[in-house]
Amino acid sequence: MGLLGWSFSTVAHPSDHEVKVPSGLLNEAADSIGNAQYIRPFLKKLSGLEADQRDKVRVFHIGDSHIQADFFSGEVRNLMQGTFGDGGWGASFPYRLSHTNGPSAVKYSSNIRWKGKRNSLRKPVQETGVSGHSIKSTSDFYQINLKLQDSLRHFDRLWVFAKPSDRAYDFKVGVAKAQAATEKKYIAAPTKVYHKVRSGDNLSSIAKKYGVRVSHLQQWNGMGRKTMIRAGQKLVVKNGDQPSAVSRLKSDDVVWAKVKAQHFGVGMQVFSWDSPQQACLLQGFKKNTQQQESVFTGFYLEDSQAKGIVYSMLGANGAQFRDYNRYPLFFEQLGQLPSDLYVLSMGTNECFDPSYTMVEYKDDMRHFIGQIRKYHPEASIILTTPADSYIGRGSKKRYNPRVKAVHDAMLQISNEQRVAYWDWWAVMGGENGIRAWKKAGYSRDYVHFSAGGYRIQARCFYQAMIRAYEQSGGELLLPPKGLDVKDAMPIDGQYLTPEFLQKIRKEQVAEDKGEAALFSLPNFDQVNWSAISSVFTYQKTRPLLFNSGLFLILFILFYAIYLKWEHIHSFRVIYVTIFSLFFYFKSSGIFFVLLIFSSIVDYYIGNKLYKVTDPKQRKLYLALSVIVNLGLLGYFKYTNFFIDSVNAIAGGHIAHANIFLPIGISFYTFQTMSYSIDLYRKSMKPAESFGDFMFFVTFFPQLVAGPIVRAADFIPQIRQKISLNKRQMTIALTLIIGGLIKKAIISDYISVNFVDRVFTQPTLYSGFENLMAVYGYAIQIYCDFSGYSDMAIGIALLMGFQLPENFRTPYNAFSLTEFWRRWHISLSSWLRDYLYIPLGGNKNGTVRTYINLMLTMILGGLWHGASWNFVLWGTMHGVVLAIERLVKTYWRLPSNAVTRSLGQLYTFHWVCLAWVFFRAGSFAQASTVISRIFTDTTWKQIPVVIMGYKEVFGLIILGYLTHLIPNRWENRFKHTLSIFPVWGRALTLAFVMWCVWQVTSSDVHPFIYFQF
Repeated sequence: MGLLGWSFSTVAHPSDHEVKVPSGLLNEAADSIGNAQYIRPFLKKLSGLEADQRDKVRVFHIGDSHIQADFFSGEVRNLMQGTFGDGGWGASFPYRLSHTNGPSAVKYSSNIRWKGKRNSLRKPVQETGVSGHSIKSTSDFYQINLKLQDSLRHFDRLWVFAKPSDRAYDFKVGVAKAQAATEKKYIAAPTKVYHKVRSGDNLSSIAKKYGVRVSHLQQWNGMGRKTMIRAGQKLVVKNGDQPSAVSRLKSDDVVWAKVKAQHFGVGMQVFSWDSPQQACLLQGFKKNTQQQESVFTGFYLEDSQAKGIVYSMLGANGAQFRDYNRYPLFFEQLGQLPSDLYVLSMGTNECFDPSYTMVEYKDDMRHFIGQIRKYHPEASIILTTPADSYIGRGSKKRYNPRVKAVHDAMLQISNEQRVAYWDWWAVMGGENGIRAWKKAGYSRDYVHFSAGGYRIQARCFYQAMIRAYEQSGGELLLPPKGLDVKDAMPIDGQYLTPEFLQKIRKEQVAEDKGEAALFSLPNFDQVNWSAISSVFTYQKTRPLLFNSGLFLILFILFYAIYLKWEHIHSFRVIYVTIFSLFFYFKSSGIFFVLLIFSSIVDYYIGNKLYKVTDPKQRKLYLALSVIVNLGLLGYFKYTNFFIDSVNAIAGGHIAHANIFLPIGISFYTFQTMSYSIDLYRKSMKPAESFGDFMFFVTFFPQLVAGPIVRAADFIPQIRQKISLNKRQMTIALTLIIGGLIKKAIISDYISVNFVDRVFTQPTLYSGFENLMAVYGYAIQIYCDFSGYSDMAIGIALLMGFQLPENFRTPYNAFSLTEFWRRWHISLSSWLRDYLYIPLGGNKNGTVRTYINLMLTMILGGLWHGASWNFVLWGTMHGVVLAIERLVKTYWRLPSNAVTRSLGQLYTFHWVCLAWVFFRAGSFAQASTVISRIFTDTTWKQIPVVIMGYKEVFGLIILGYLTHLIPNRWENRFKHTLSIFPVWGRALTLAFVMWCVWQVTSSDVHPFIYFQF
């Protein structure tokens, strides 16, 4: 038995066509939704639709020529609406008026000839909008007739999308009454209008286009009755002497629709009727005699009374992701329409463009997904991989190797961007799979499919969606309408056999009649054990984060037990260490063993180092500790950086090593090194037991992203009696609440909705947008990192441990020297005490002081990441720190409000300039951002950009305002929180979590410093 129960079986199609599927044509094991957890919000809405808790669920299927003909998407629409109900038609476009192919379910006709364009044309005449297409005309009057071909479908709302701010025409939408009469209307023509004859034009078609007579064209151009026209000839089509005469329906014979909404900034108008319609007309009259054009970019039809799926198709022949990205109007208009799911079916055309690199392709996918999330942050996204295809002609047809590259890039982006995918390439047979489809008669040209082939594709996609729905807990129990599944769809190990369905129906009827038992044993067969087991397994893309719901639940359980037994030292050490190792396992998998190994080595060497008295032996042990720690850090973090550098310098082609970078390795490496160094200096005593040392190394609040805790400060706290008072609890809650707001509300929002998009494709944005992205990243990284530090300090304080302060309003610094006393304090002080001072500090002369300073900052930059960008970032800070030190040595600047303001201004902007290289993926990208700022910024951009990103800029300002909050306000909040009862504090924290849930997207975003 094959996929969907097909084994060369005959499958009935809703339109009574039959599709025969040869056995072995499909890979049934691959027919599932990958990363299905990312479409759970959509699947939950489907469940709400089934339970009559929602009226509509809206889907947009966007793609290329595989979609424009509506075979694939149309079949999916039929199947989804057959199962969940028909919610209406949705998006539409007059493909016939645009002189291209498209679905015929909505019929369009017009009194004039329109000129059509699509986004995939390299030199489009006009910008395309929501449909990926557009039609335009300069006619003085036009009428477009729209009619739904299916007599069972209606609409009572119509969205009309046009060129933004296009108000050159009086535009109305209405429905003609029975036996409506026509009338003539004369429109004054402009002084003179010319038309350049194109191949295929004739006088009749030109006259119809401009609403004039052929005799007038002959008269105005001095032509005889038999004079021929030629391509390239310039004809006068309006000269002002003869007004245009047009026939139109009498206004009283048309029921005009109400204008529900207007947004001329994006070219949108919404019209509505009190009763459902099957047809309507759109009329436009030019307001003046200037030669202007009317441009339409799409329509959207909605039946407010219908319930079910609204499945919209937006396809353009030859389209690639970058074609949609070229026109912001596409996303702006799409953002005006409600959507719950986007299905993105592109990639085929990218497979046939060898000049289009995979790097560009990935960037374009990132930008496209980012734009969708900008306008519909709650919508789910599914990428569908392109089918296998051949290149060449005739007997020279051969496998296209770019298909696999495009396929792999799409799967990589789906994991990176946290979107779902459906691997059609694998389902239809993978490499060379198109050969079998061609042989079976389901492919026309080794690229496209026949109508039957697209139906098979649609059914496979539908089947994968239904499986994902059922596995998510959806209550779809009946077989899909129009699909012969027999026993094809398993639910919790059982198949939809007639007997099983009959059993289910009986249970449902019994429940409806109240005959079901009121009390019963829990049905453990229905428990989602896979979801429960995922809590205790490693998932690379889902680390355990402080701002995730899973961590909140686990910490509450952990903390309840901790409070009960924390007074027993041995229990506390073992219990917290085990939880910390589990916390790290959720972030780095099996590499928690590396953490244990590092702890064993440093504990053993540290004890030996402390006991021996021979200076040479002590130095040997210290060197061994440093070599082991830096060796592990160097291997995991810098091996590929070294390979890249060698390749660049020597022109080599050494391949990258497949090395996983354990999260937080830079942080805990510095912590364990501080233990050995402090023991060498005799500034502390060794830990009393290996358990105490493991507790110090693995302590989960600061394990993966700091603050960097020194052994001398933390280990003595382990054996102290834990005493939690009301003041500590209040401070801890304040830090956790503030950290959540900074991380999940401010940092994540401006990152996803603005900063990441600009830095990914800076050339697509204006200079002012690039400048604001730099300012935005400055506050994003501050709120992200300081937010994590605040939460770490707060959680540790709840457990009775003090962690060092890590940030102190760094952007208030008057100099870069002061900035580093306020920014990542635990790192800057570590570099000072364990690197700068051992190098000699400022005790070996002026030149050596500056060398030590530069080395410290360069190595500090390299600590952040294995890239020359980070080296440059550290160098930029080192140079200015050296200059400040030099200036301070020879000049004493006055300290007043003016110098402090100027110092703060210069410090902030130098830090921001350095952030560009810190954030950008390459020198070229950083240079592009800076170039755009200085060469493409105009005053006109500012109000437009501000209005387009009001929420983002509001949060950026809020982030900067956190630097200006007086201490007395913070103390007042702590005092207010301290007098709350326990339930009041819990309610406050719950309210903040609710705000986080409302503002953030469905994905939890990792902390920036996790990568370090």
